[in-house]
Amino acid sequence: MSAGKSLWLVALALLVALPVSGAHAQLGFDLYRAGVQLTTEDVDLTRAAVREALESQEVGFSNTWSNPDTGLNGEARLLEVFERNDAPCGTVYFTVTKQGRGIPYTLSFCKMEEEDRWGMLP
Repeated sequence: MSAGKSLWLVALALLVALPVSGAHAQLGFDLYRAGVQLTTEDVDLTRAAVREALESQEVGFSNTWSNPDTGLNGEARLLEVFERNDAPCGTVYFTVTKQGRGIPYTLSFCKMEEEDRWGMLP
C-alpha cells in the first residue's frame, strides 16, 4: 500500500477514533480516487463538524467548515436521531470537497459515554 493511501486510512480512522473498518477504508479510497488529499487539520475540522452535528441531537442541524490552506471544505448535517442500548445516536450526512470534487457519505454513530466519544456503527 502506498504512503498516500496509508495516510488516508490513518486520517479517516482518526475521524471517529475507532479502528479502521470496511466503511473507513471505503471512505478513504473514495476520497483518494476523487483527488481529495486530507491534512491532519482537515481531518480535525471534519471530525469537529460531525461531532457538533451529533452533539446537537437536532435533526437538520448543519455545520460547515473550510480550510483556506488546502482549499478543502465540507459539511456535516444531522439526518436522524435515535437510541441504541440507551445511548444517543445519530445519522450524519457529510462531505469533504475541493473545487466541487468530493464524495458524500451518510454514516451512523452512537455516543460512547464511558469514553466521551462517538463511535461509528457497522
